[in-house]
Amino acid sequence: MKFILADTEIQFIPEIILNDDDFKKKNLLQESEQNRLLNYPKHKRYIEKYFPQIASRMGRLHIPYMFARMTEESILNKYFEIDYAIHTKEGYIIEKDEVQDIQSYEEFLEKVEKGLSLKNKIVSLNKYIESQGYKDVFVFHPNGKKSLDVPINSIFIIGGFAEGDYISDLSHFEKIKVFGEELTVPSTLEIIHCSIISSIGLPYIHFSSL
Repeated sequence: MKFILADTEIQFIPEIILNDDDFKKKNLLQESEQNRLLNYPKHKRYIEKYFPQIASRMGRLHIPYMFARMTEESILNKYFEIDYAIHTKEGYIIEKDEVQDIQSYEEFLEKVEKGLSLKNKIVSLNKYIESQGYKDVFVFHPNGKKSLDVPINSIFIIGGFAEGDYISDLSHFEKIKVFGEELTVPSTLEIIHCSIISSIGLPYIHFSSL
């Protein structure tokens, strides 16, 4: 099985911010660090100044980090060969082996930053999906249908953004949902992993309702 986190908000600091006088005065970017990633907590003021309409969709680096950590640490890895990739809204793909076995959030950012500086944009997310050789592809979406018969050996696409909808056109793939409303990436992964654990009969604790 393969998980793809789609349309994540990973990008380098835009030129308009780099050229901001106040930004430069505060020495937030050194000459030797021209490829630093846009990070909302650090650059909130500038993101909201220059990109007020899409500020909620920029610099949310914690989302792909949590996705990578939860996927790697899942008990499912003991039973399946789980692959994953992180797709950025600007058209880059970060493969599992590029961020595998990271020990911290800082290390994750370092590896992503280094990898992106050496990459070329992919043609499209759809072309990448086609190249993976999976027969079944499912997109998790709050407007999808609840499915109880999903092949485990599939590609599962999860939205890697804080709010809104997919930027990539994934309309030709089947949409499914795990809950009746929008969920965060960690919540979605939690439900998916628990559902798979339950379906293959792994032991787990049964809690009685109070």
